[in-house]
Amino acid sequence: MNAVCSEVEASGGDYASQQVRTAVCMFQRWIAEEFGLPDGEHIRFGHGLDEFDDATGAADTIRKIQAGVAVCQDVQLFWWADSRMEADRDAERVCWSLGVYFSTRSVSEF
Repeated sequence: MNAVCSEVEASGGDYASQQVRTAVCMFQRWIAEEFGLPDGEHIRFGHGLDEFDDATGAADTIRKIQAGVAVCQDVQLFWWADSRMEADRDAERVCWSLGVYFSTRSVSEF
């Protein structure tokens, strides 16, 4: 997840760049392979997260993953924008979700 979000951040706002597309698509492909999802199925970036709960003691980790999932979803929405206005709005969402993602990480993780 960190690698994907780092590529998005390093793109300097070019969320349609090859580096961003490669990182996001590789993550999507990993999800499909890890969970044995059929070809052609829409892959949710948060697939499988709903199986965890706070009782597992992983609430902090789940929150970090969910923040990264939001970045991937927002990038994908940016790709699917039908107008410049929609793309601009989606780009703002990507910036915001990146900020949330990096704020969930402690300094020791960098």
